[in-house]
Amino acid sequence: ITFLQSLGRNLFEHLSNVNLLHDHVLRDHNTCVFPLLEVNSVSGDPNSDVHVFRVSYGSTRNFLNKFLIGILRGAAFVLYNCTVEIEDLTQDSDRPEMGPTMPFQHAFQVTVHRN
Repeated sequence: ITFLQSLGRNLFEHLSNVNLLHDHVLRDHNTCVFPLLEVNSVSGDPNSDVHVFRVSYGSTRNFLNKFLIGILRGAAFVLYNCTVEIEDLTQDSDRPEMGPTMPFQHAFQVTVHRN
């Protein structure tokens, strides 16, 4: 858990650093295929009681979006003592455009509530 907490002081920072972790792992395991995350603050501050941000997710593998939702909920609770509300924005007009190398793309609005 300490290693995972080192990725950030809160869930927003943690997710913002996941691509860096994946890049580091790729140095030694160049056959791995990782998803791509883009994280943008929508309202509030990451250290406040309520923070809203958007996560855009791209992958070469289908159906991992539900897995990501579970990871977000678990990481928020276990690592940062928070709860999250997650809204799927994929059907909205703000569908992410992460390029042709990421055929499966999803967007989520995450509202973090500090406990």
